[in-house]
Amino acid sequence: MNKIICPKCQAVLNPQNNVILSALKKDGEWGLILLSAKLGDYSVNNHESFVIAEGDAVKFYCPACHINLSDFAPNKHLAGIELIDVDKTKKTIFISSVAGENLF
Repeated sequence: MNKIICPKCQAVLNPQNNVILSALKKDGEWGLILLSAKLGDYSVNNHESFVIAEGDAVKFYCPACHINLSDFAPNKHLAGIELIDVDKTKKTIFISSVAGENLF
């Protein structure tokens, strides 16, 4: 299984089938987001009280060390995390911080 980690603290962000990230909305509300760990699957799970509307921008943070993951991306509208594949090859992958916006 691929391992997805924080680029700063190396914490494993996908203990099972989801990538767990802390998210901060523009209104200052914090919540947890579960993203599918499967590349190309854009499904998102979050608590029903933590509503993110299509087109809303959020900031993603590591839930372990709380670093802003946009610090590891080429612009502030992306979050950078690292994927270590079964061959132990490390790759940076980027997640859009705008709800409903896919990179591909």
